[in-house]
Amino acid sequence: MRWVCLPLGLFLLAGGMITLVPSRHNTPPASATPVPAAAPSDRGDRHPNITVAYPDEAFSSSGGRVMDVTRPPYNAAGDGVTDDTRAFVGAYDDLIAGLRRAAEGSPRTMGPKLDAMWFQKEYSPILYVPNGVYKVSDSIIYSGPIQKTPNGISEYLWRVRIVGQNRDKTIIRLTDSNPRFQGRTARPVLSFGRHTFNNSPAQNVCRNLTIDTGRGNAGAVGLLFAGANISEISNVTVRSRDGRGFAGIWFNVDASQGWHHDITVEGFDHGILMRPYHATQITLEHITLLRQRLAGLTSRQSPTTVRDLVSQNSCPALVVEGAGSDAVVVDSFFSGAPGRSAVEVGNGQLFARDLTSVGYDSALRVKQAVLPGSSVKEYVSSGPVSLWPGTSTLSLRLPVQESPLPPNFPTDQWSSVDSYGAVGDGVADDTAAVQAALNSGKPVVCFPRIEYRLAEPVHVPATVKRIDCMFSTLNHAKFIVSRESKEPLVIRDGAQLTVLHEVERPLVLENLFFVFYNRHKTGTRSRLFVNNCSGLATVEAGFRNQKVWFRQVNSESRDRPYNFSAEGSDLWVLGFKCEGGTPSFRVARGSRLEVLGGLVNQTQEKGLFQSAFICEDSDMSVSAHTNLSANTFENLFLVLRNGQARTAGYARFVERGKGPLEVIVPLFTEYGRQPTGASR
Repeated sequence: MRWVCLPLGLFLLAGGMITLVPSRHNTPPASATPVPAAAPSDRGDRHPNITVAYPDEAFSSSGGRVMDVTRPPYNAAGDGVTDDTRAFVGAYDDLIAGLRRAAEGSPRTMGPKLDAMWFQKEYSPILYVPNGVYKVSDSIIYSGPIQKTPNGISEYLWRVRIVGQNRDKTIIRLTDSNPRFQGRTARPVLSFGRHTFNNSPAQNVCRNLTIDTGRGNAGAVGLLFAGANISEISNVTVRSRDGRGFAGIWFNVDASQGWHHDITVEGFDHGILMRPYHATQITLEHITLLRQRLAGLTSRQSPTTVRDLVSQNSCPALVVEGAGSDAVVVDSFFSGAPGRSAVEVGNGQLFARDLTSVGYDSALRVKQAVLPGSSVKEYVSSGPVSLWPGTSTLSLRLPVQESPLPPNFPTDQWSSVDSYGAVGDGVADDTAAVQAALNSGKPVVCFPRIEYRLAEPVHVPATVKRIDCMFSTLNHAKFIVSRESKEPLVIRDGAQLTVLHEVERPLVLENLFFVFYNRHKTGTRSRLFVNNCSGLATVEAGFRNQKVWFRQVNSESRDRPYNFSAEGSDLWVLGFKCEGGTPSFRVARGSRLEVLGGLVNQTQEKGLFQSAFICEDSDMSVSAHTNLSANTFENLFLVLRNGQARTAGYARFVERGKGPLEVIVPLFTEYGRQPTGASR
């Protein structure tokens, strides 16, 4: 390893600040497109070694919800020789047919949009792909006509969960020089949609597999993904064996949200390409992009938050295009070649922090202006905006902790609640069976059937490391974390449950739908990680005296005064979506809030309060954007200091292009000095 030190200096620019810092170089890897430096080994895709193997009672043949693509009636071979396209499409067709039957049989639908709580109870499948090499010759998507809503506007496709057994051993491989993947029209190998608009794609999941687009397929897309609210791509590799292809991952369906993490894309014109505009907030974390031809990551009219992106390319690592684009990029490493900048911004907005570039002419080029410097300490393309004189113009920089990965255990260490007598019909009281499974001493407790009812609370002992709800509904079951442990507890993939966090134990809430959280003992200092949760609410009045790390959270409260509220707490937010007229965040009594990207999705109802963000004698820094042009809030920000109030309206920020109420907030800050004549 060798070090190259550049002169240290400070450049004040019209749009923000960029600082030169030393850059680190390693020996470049041998490749068709050489780049001058390898990324540090602890950056980018963490490549978790996860193996998913469900207990027997979880499979559909035993009354569970796991559809194994290798079992009858699908019988995929996974031998790398047999064409398994028909098996995958057949399984996809059955999955979609079940979703439609459940939707049409539900007495509670909301026109083209389903009542999600009811629907969740009806049908909740998992399409499982065991280890193997699956040769395919066409797109994996349902057959027949496009599944549309009753009004014919939106695609009727959601809760599609495709889960591989092991990322490195579960491989979907496209045949070489496939005539279907040659034309100008891009064609996906694995697809989560056939329409460009889907207003109900919540809870779509793609996990633990590799997609290989083969050789000689210039029009190929590895994965076309559609998903909103708590959707997820995780622990996935997408690769082109000859570097050709249109895109590794393509977000081409509106609306798009979700937390997508631990991903590697090798080759293609675009590593990750994002097109949607409407209600978009795509959050990416722990991403590695290698050997792209045009751009590593491209945002076209598509707001995104990116943390821990590693790009090793001769082309730009990030391209931001269009007035509707809002990119927040932090803690990332870019290795490239002369002649380009690592990040190139056209007609969009950028907040960048702690970026290191090596080999490029510069780290940033904004609207054709090359900004000098190889590394970025902090930069904002417009603003920042603040209300009190003396307020800091930099982001808050709260301490960041990585969320613990879900622990990996073989199936003989899983305790199925059904094995202890749970009925799982949503009617019988399964409390005793669930408590027995929790007390079994095994580290994983799972729920194979669709719906469980627990009439009484259950206690989670320290021996339990993971509660895997397997996308079941738990009817507001109460889990009491009442035993201390230094080992994190991960509760994931479920709906309608309450968690009472009473002791000092790290807790991860992940991919949960309508989850209530509360802490009775406010003196405890346990870490709380909230990853990709929708409908999150607190039983009492918000978070109190806590440190919380959010990664892409969604709340659409109509019956509470705030979506997220905190007193005396630190809230670090990597992407969010809030909807309706309820304020997104309210922090009070010395709290600190840092928001790195998010969507205030405005709808027609009048807000209960006058602002989307409320700061009461606390500290705040926010990068976010709004959607639609409904008159939902009178102002975006309300700041109260020692009895004095000030507001920031829409006109203080950058229009996205669809009216004065649809704006981008590159950076709003409220911390530092106190108002003149006031004390704190």
